[in-house]
Amino acid sequence: MLLFSVCQRQQKSANDIQPTLLTSLLFCDKLSIDLNSNSLSGKIAEFSSVLQTVDLSHNTLAGDISNLFCAQTDLRYLGLANNTFTGSLPSCISKMRNIQQLLLNNNKLTSIPEIARPQSLYSNNCLLQNNNFECPIPQWTQDYCKATCSL
Repeated sequence: MLLFSVCQRQQKSANDIQPTLLTSLLFCDKLSIDLNSNSLSGKIAEFSSVLQTVDLSHNTLAGDISNLFCAQTDLRYLGLANNTFTGSLPSCISKMRNIQQLLLNNNKLTSIPEIARPQSLYSNNCLLQNNNFECPIPQWTQDYCKATCSL
């Protein structure tokens, strides 16, 4: 188990941190965390503090992310690309009033609920391609996020 307890921006990208199970992350308010490209594996638990930036891309993290970030209403950047996350795009994304970048491409996500596009999310700041989405998917995810589905 890997446990972080920090109260400032943490950037630990490309440091080859290799826990076998990432189950508990404890953070302080308004934290930005960057743990991309660290060979992290396993599942992650819900974040208990207010986060603005999460970048866990380019690891081998897995598990269902359907409700994982729903408590993070102040989240601005969510980078989970290039992992093996499964499940649905979190329906709570539509309630994240500050989300500006959503990078969930190259995972194993299978569905996108019929939700409205977050008003703060614009084209080229959202990547959902190279997942296993079942049709139909909302039109905004195709237009804004390059999402495609398979029949």
